[in-house]
Formats: sequence, structure tokens, C-alpha cells
Amino acid sequence: MPLAAAVLLDDGAVFMLGSVHLSGLKGSTLYTDAPVLVPLTRDSKSVEKLGRIIKVSCGGEHTLALTDYGVLLAWGNGA
Repeated sequence: MPLAAAVLLDDGAVFMLGSVHLSGLKGSTLYTDAPVLVPLTRDSKSVEKLGRIIKVSCGGEHTLALTDYGVLLAWGNGA
């Protein structure tokens, strides 16, 4: 099973490392030891519309994130 980790910063930005699946966010799949920014989490227009991410959880091949507006975001395989 691919393993991934997410790092949530105080400002709501999310960085991923390991087996990173950004499909669903117009991204791709890659494996990296270096943290990769999830672009949506630092885009000011997206943050204004969807809210700032306050919680994040990694599944087997997907990631879920909850914003302070109550919006649930998903990316990765099956998202």
C-alpha cells in the first residue's frame, strides 16, 4: 500500500510527501521524500471561496481536508 503524509501549517497550507496523489486537484501522482505544496491550499482565491484548511487526513491513496467553512476537500485516487 502506498504511504503518504500530510503536513498542515498554521496558515492552512498543506504539504504532502511519500506517495503523493494530487489527482482531483489537477495534479499527478509522484513519490517524493521532499514536501510538495498542495497548490489549492495557498491559492488566495481558493482559500477565500473554500476556507482555510484546519484538519487533514491521509488514506491509502487519497487525502481529505476540512476547511474552517465546513467544506470537505478530497484528492488522490478515488477522490
